[in-house]
Formats: sequence, C-alpha cells, structure tokens
Amino acid sequence: MHPMRPARDILASNTMRPMRAPADSVRRLAGRTLRVLRDTSGDGERVRRKRGRETAAGGVSFIDSDLAHVSDPEWRDWYLANGVRRKGNAYFCPFHEDRKSPSFGISGRGWTCFKENLHGDAVGFLVKRDGLSRDEAILELREEFNINTEKRAAAKANRVVAEHSYPDSEGKPWLRKVRYEPKSFIWQHAEGDGWKTCKECGHEQPLYRLAEILAADESQPLFVSEGEKAADRLAALGLVATSSGGAQSWKEHHGGQFPPGRDVAVLRDNDTAGAQYAETVAAALATKARSLRVVLLPNLPEGGDPWDFCQRGGTAAGVLEAVANTPAWKPQIDLDGAALLERIETFIRRFCVLSPAQAFVLALWVLHTWCAEASETTPYIAVTSPEKETGKTRVLEVLDYLVNGSYFVVTPSESSMFRRIARPPTTVLLDEIDAVFGKRAQDTQELRGIFNAGYRRGAAIPRINMDKPGADKIEMFDPFCPKGFAGIGELPETLASRSYQIRMKRRTNEEKIERFRQKAVRAETKPLRDEIAKWIAPRVERLAAARPAEIGGITDRMEDASEPLLAIAEMTGFGVRARTAILEICSSGAAADQSIGARLLADIRLVMGDRLTITSVDLCTQLRKIEASPWSMWRHGEGFKPYDLAKGLKPYDITSKQVRDDYGNNVHGYRIEDFAETFKRYPLTRAAEEEVA
Repeated sequence: MHPMRPARDILASNTMRPMRAPADSVRRLAGRTLRVLRDTSGDGERVRRKRGRETAAGGVSFIDSDLAHVSDPEWRDWYLANGVRRKGNAYFCPFHEDRKSPSFGISGRGWTCFKENLHGDAVGFLVKRDGLSRDEAILELREEFNINTEKRAAAKANRVVAEHSYPDSEGKPWLRKVRYEPKSFIWQHAEGDGWKTCKECGHEQPLYRLAEILAADESQPLFVSEGEKAADRLAALGLVATSSGGAQSWKEHHGGQFPPGRDVAVLRDNDTAGAQYAETVAAALATKARSLRVVLLPNLPEGGDPWDFCQRGGTAAGVLEAVANTPAWKPQIDLDGAALLERIETFIRRFCVLSPAQAFVLALWVLHTWCAEASETTPYIAVTSPEKETGKTRVLEVLDYLVNGSYFVVTPSESSMFRRIARPPTTVLLDEIDAVFGKRAQDTQELRGIFNAGYRRGAAIPRINMDKPGADKIEMFDPFCPKGFAGIGELPETLASRSYQIRMKRRTNEEKIERFRQKAVRAETKPLRDEIAKWIAPRVERLAAARPAEIGGITDRMEDASEPLLAIAEMTGFGVRARTAILEICSSGAAADQSIGARLLADIRLVMGDRLTITSVDLCTQLRKIEASPWSMWRHGEGFKPYDLAKGLKPYDITSKQVRDDYGNNVHGYRIEDFAETFKRYPLTRAAEEEVA
C-alpha cells in the first residue's frame, strides 16, 4: 500500500491542478466538491472518497445537502459578490489578468477557468482566492448561507413523538397525523390494513375526535383547542374536546361537521396565533352554537395552551369555572371601519353600474391598497367587457381618487413601470389593457412578466442600472403592488388567474348614475382619503397578523390573494358577505376564463356521466353537441375529432385504450378510471358543478 498524502493535498492537487488531458473520471470532478473521508483503523490510516460529504481529521464536516437549498442564481450572485466580474453572459477570472476575453465559467456552485484549466467548487474558490484552509472556507460558506449542520443532523433523526388518529364520523380509520421531533409532521391515510403517506394531504380532514363529539349528550359542553395534544389532555379530564389541528388549520368544512345547538367553548392559546385561531373558529360556529365563549384559561405562561394548564394541576372543574366566568363571545367588529367601508361602496356605486358583490369587493380592495405593506399577496382587479362604452374606464377613474398612490396610465413602458413601482406606495391602474395585451400588441412580454410576478411579495426581477457606480450595476426589483386593469376583451390567462373579474355591461335607461365631474369628486374624496389613512394606520400590524379562514371553491392562488381583503372584512364584521361576494365573482370569472384544457375536462365529465367506458368517436360526437363549448366549430368548423381529443388529453397523461363498442368490437376509447386522478387534481369550478348537476 502506498503511503497516503494528507487530505488537503489531495484536494488541492485534484481541484486546483491544471489538467492537460483529463480522463473521464477527472472531468466529472469539474464544478463539484471532492469529498474526502479519513478514518483510522487497525491496519493504518486510510482515505476514501465519498460523494456525500467532506471531512478532514479533526476538521469540519460538510454535508452536500447543506447547500441543496442554494439555487443557481444565488451561487452566481455569490461569485459576483466575491470578485468575479461579468460581461453579458460571460465572466472574467479573478485569478489572473483577464481583461478582454472572459475565461471564467460558473455552473451552480462549481467554477472553471478555461485559460488555465482550473476548476473547483465554492470551497476551492475561497481556498485559492484567500489562501484559507478548507475548514476555514467551509465555515465561511456556512455563515454565508446560514447553514446549521447540527440542526440538519437532528432533523434527519426525526423521532416519532405522537400519532393522532382522525377517524371518520362513524369511527372508522381514515387519516392520521404522525408528529416528529424536531417539530414536523406527515399525513397518512388508511389503505387496506395499513397506512399510506400522503405527499399532499388532499383528503378532507375531519375534526379531531369527531365521532366522540357527535355521540356526546346534548347537555355536555364541547371544547375546541388549537392542537390535538391539548384536545387529548382535555379528554383525559373527562371533557368532550376536539380540534382541527394547528393555528391555521381551520377550514370551512369543519364548521359543517360541528353538531348544531350545542354549548361551545373555544380554549385559546396564550399567543397572537392562538387568539386569531380562536376568533376564526368562533366566527365559523357563531350561527350553529347555542352558546359560544372564547376562553383564556388562568395562569397560562406566554405561548401556553390547555395542555400546560392541565400539566400545572388544572382540573375539569377549573376549566368549567373559567368558562362560567367568561362572557359570551361577540365578534370583534370595528364599527368605524364598517361605516368607512360602506361609505366607499356607496361612493363607487354613485358613478358606476355594478352588482352589489362587485361594488363591495372594490370597496375592500380600496382599503387594501392603503395597507398593502401588511400583505404578502395582492389580488388584481380586471374590469372588462366585450364592447366599448360600458363604464370600464369610469371604474378606474373612480378608483383613481380613492386608492393609495394611484398610478393611472395607458400603454406604459417597462422602464417607467419599474421606476414607479420602486417608489411605494403605488397602485397601478392600467387602462386600455387590450392595447397592451391584444392580438396586435407587440413587445409586451416584459410588462406581462412584471404583472405576473407582482401579485406576491418577494419576486425579484434583475435589471442593469447604468447610473449605479462601481462594477456591479445589477439591481433587483420587486414588482409587488396592487394593480387594476380595464379593457375590451379578455386578459391573458396568467393575469386573469390573479384577478377579480369585474365584467361590465352597457347600462340601460333605467339604470341611473351621477355625472362624474372631476373637480367636485376631487374635493369630495380628499376628506374621505384622510379618514381612510387615519383608520388604517393603527391597524396595519393587526391586519398583517390576521389569518382568516379559507373561502373554499376558488383556486389556491385566489385563496392566497384574497386573504388581505378577508382580513379587512372580518375586522369590520363583513366576513360572511366578503366570502360570498368573492366566491360569486371568482366563480363567474372562472366559468369564462377556463383554459381550453380545463374546459375539455369539464365537458368530458359532463358527457361521461355514469358511463364506465366510451369510445373516442362517441366521446367526440357528444362533445360537439354541447352548445356552449367550442368543439363543434373546432378546426374552422371541421369539428372536434379523436386526434384532437388525444392531443388535448396528452398533457394530463391520459391516453386511449382498447374498449368495446356497442357491437362488441375492440376500438380506441377511454375508461372512467383513466380520468379519476385528473378530475381530482383539476376539480370543477362552481359554475361547471352546477352545469354537471
């Protein structure tokens, strides 16, 4: 056996040495970390290479997965911040004079100097540039990217600490939540005699201990806690307790599972999230419960819950006493905010012909523009119509005098949009959207990218600022801000999916509105704007902490975008009305804005009905008979054919199979089970559900 060189020498010789004719095995080292593991055994010192980690004797362990969360753009920015200069898509090497011809390449966390045949990873880069040891370079990278290897190692240990079963209403196994230490959990669902892990728990989660609360005597009070652990502890005291899970776990269907006409006490945790959860549950049960109280048990520590109360010697009698001493729950309605919201809605309807749901959502959106900094998402407003002279522009004109930081424009340039959004507060009101995104519009992809990314906070769009001094002229822009659009026709699908669709119609002679005189409106709205600013300012933090319950029946994206409006609505006592109005607008918009693929799936579900199989020819024939769908005029009037059907279903991994027709012949067709998973992943909109029904 040849004597082995020190690990650091091996690293340096393999990652930094010029290679004139590298073999395949050496080429694979380019852009990677060379992992060296030294261990001492009875027959002497051995060194073996292991792809998963790097350690040196007495040195620092570096796990490959530690940097798995660092994206390629983040690595590129890291190199640019550490001495690498950029020219277009090429880079100048920092290790030699590299002025005219860039010779440096970046691939993920790996790098290559093509001029000197050097290559390595971020660790080797710091070793060569700063003369650090590999241990020192590893420590610097850990600090740079906030890597805590002890925490990661502990996370891999994942010790099961609890299993919470969620049987159905009849007590049969259905779901269970497996909790791990450190704090994490997975969902599993019953399958045969065992349990199968749900990658994404798409199953409708019942209330915890549901069968017990349904079987309880009507005279027994029901208790709701934030977590399963607390509910189990209360049940051990002889109380009937349930939970929906964590602080943001309460869903609309949970209220439907709760037995009506019962005395209910929501035992809240002693923290902000616990208070919000208790308010959400109480608001959902207010119309079902005979009596309702939100109770903070005595002597709870900060962040404490009913489990802590029991651990400190609390008894069932103590819980009942605390409930008896707590007044009945009343919604925390901000009367000033409710009156302000109604004034804004009334003002909008003076000049625009809108449905009650449309006007109310616009009023909520106006208030949202004044506290957008408290939100992680923002819904867009899309005012559209099939024809001109329907009042689209008038809606934006009215909003222009109400929203915060209005930027009312037509056909803006990309650069002007960037610069205006970069100076908050900004609410973009873009009229004549058909001129920007219509069929004849050109070179608007950059604007579309800004709008697509700008509904959620944190998106970063890089741009070069030539006025910025120094070598690094790259600036990152966040396009987040409220935006409203108006125009003839439909928005692009990507924008429509982020927007409340306010569809306008030309008003009749019976529909009367006031004349819109800008000078008078400007004078009238100034005190109203001052009142809005005064009301919003002390409530921003509370709105930022709000976690309203989901609406249900709309897309996940619009659920997220609607949260800021629901927070305002619940604060002002209009939570139910807001959910109804948003659902009405989103359902009507979804029916009109379905992608062609979603429309095809909805119509196939309609055609299939109770059938188990159907031939391709028969399915196409039935699709062409649906009057409201485009299939009869497909291909310029030729009609939808089996080839078009196969092409339309291919993105959903649905292919035709051999089925028997009415005469017993084997022909191409589809089985209902072929669509089962796809129908589950792409559920019908509310409007399509009504059509199928």
